[in-house]
Amino acid sequence: MDIKVKGKIHNKYKIEVKNINTGEIEQTGYAENIILDNMFTSSEFANYEDSTIGKAIAFGEGNGVIASTRTALFNPRGVKDVIEVELSINQVPATSYRTTKIILSPEEYIGAEITEVGLTSHTASAIIYTHALIRDSEGELLTLQPKSSLQEITIYSTVYFSLDVPPGITLVNLPNNTITNAGLLMNSRLLTGTTTSSHINAVYINNTDITVVNGQQVDFVNELDNTFSKYRRVGTTQGNEKIKSLQFRASLNSGFAQNTFNIDLETLAENSDVMWGGHELKNILIDTGDGNTLEFNIFWDEVWLIKPKKVYINGVEVTSGVTWSANTITFDTAPSATLNITADYWVKYIPKDINHIVDINLLLTFGEGTPI
Repeated sequence: MDIKVKGKIHNKYKIEVKNINTGEIEQTGYAENIILDNMFTSSEFANYEDSTIGKAIAFGEGNGVIASTRTALFNPRGVKDVIEVELSINQVPATSYRTTKIILSPEEYIGAEITEVGLTSHTASAIIYTHALIRDSEGELLTLQPKSSLQEITIYSTVYFSLDVPPGITLVNLPNNTITNAGLLMNSRLLTGTTTSSHINAVYINNTDITVVNGQQVDFVNELDNTFSKYRRVGTTQGNEKIKSLQFRASLNSGFAQNTFNIDLETLAENSDVMWGGHELKNILIDTGDGNTLEFNIFWDEVWLIKPKKVYINGVEVTSGVTWSANTITFDTAPSATLNITADYWVKYIPKDINHIVDINLLLTFGEGTPI
């Protein structure tokens, strides 16, 4: 099965140049970023407590063509740690945003002509993870005129994040540790584990923790598919029951947040059959006839009655005189003794037994979105 959750990240800026004597806003600029490849591949994620993407805002005086492959501003001028302004985290719907700011005091960066901005991880880093050119309210490129000692510049950054969560998938402990470690709101590392210090390291089946075989991890490749993929294998000795729910946990080191996807397979089957459309059981032995018994219990019961189903006696399909329920098959005429009764039908869960393994591929796709 392929479990897919789509996420959108968007970053925008507002820049205000204020005269400290009059309080007048002399210039206002705006910027809409692109997310750079570094957002998904950076080693900065490994040191998230002190060096989280979004902890600082960089600004510069350059111009050019912005591309996702860039790693630095065109002409860096400075970088400052952010001040938290507002944090909004919502689970239903899974849409959130975080606003931060930096302030360039009157005595700082005198003479600077600011044209570009970007998010970075800390003041010592020259690597940026988003990049934008400043524009005016009409969308034209804007240069903030040489800063004077009478001006204070405030640069606001807002990061929007949304998840397209289909029916059957819910989020538990939605990431909120941006308050604690000043990170980018719900960044890709928290949800996907793109480094070894944060990874999908647990699968719960029907709310019971099991040991699973680690799968392959594929990092994001921006502009191609922005996809993180990892599978987990449930072996022959594990989860041998009706698997109706799965839970993935991505545990962060140092005791930080534990983020989970809860997957209700029955609801998912009813609403998102591309990801999970239920399981078809073929040639399942129901019982052996005795010439008297009309009703037979189904071992893998809870039959999905709206799906195709067939019953056979000694391999010959019975097309009339048979009634299905979720748990039984009833014949109008009792099958003769020694004749095998078999059936084909669907269930919404995974009928796991010792003869089967289950490979679960968790796929998350990230792309830039629009402001929420």
